[in-house]
Amino acid sequence: MASTKKTPKAETAPRAAAPPRRVRKKPTPPTEHDIASRAYELFLQRGGEHGRDLDDWLLARRELLPLDLEGAEG
Repeated sequence: MASTKKTPKAETAPRAAAPPRRVRKKPTPPTEHDIASRAYELFLQRGGEHGRDLDDWLLARRELLPLDLEGAEG
């Protein structure tokens, strides 16, 4: 009968816990309130000049809406 020798297990240092994985969430589109708030900030930055509300709205929307969501609006 062949004898089998048991080899001692190599001691390993305890493993450090892996850092938690960051889960990337899909960006959520800005709400109308977000866009309106930014448009109002732009309005105030221009000194409260009336008559450019559409320009402010479109600029605010462009600033807040990520490029990959622009076509997904429908």
